Amino acid sequence: MFDQELATAGLEKALEQREEAIAKEEVSLAARGSELETRSLGLEVRRQELNELSESLHRWRLELLETASQQAVAEMDLEEERKSLARRESLTTSMERSLERQRESFKTRHEKAAQK
Repeated sequence: MFDQELATAGLEKALEQREEAIAKEEVSLAARGSELETRSLGLEVRRQELNELSESLHRWRLELLETASQQAVAEMDLEEERKSLARRESLTTSMERSLERQRESFKTRHEKAAQK
């Protein structure tokens, strides 16, 4: 009977150790679950931040495209103004030459008239 009690006591002790190990594992699993939940929440926050940044990036891209378009229009307008200015300068130069020729012609006629 002593052997049987000893065997029973050994089994009970093994069972207690196993229960303690299971309890420790349950605590460990609960801690891991809590840690995973915390990480999951952190990842969700990061995902939302990334979505917001992505939306901001998309808006900035659209703004850049609009700005580039406006710049292209402004550059075309500036080029047209440059061409117009060049035409006016050319016309002004032609008019100055014409006036110079007329002045010289008038001066020559006036000198001839004065000589007679």
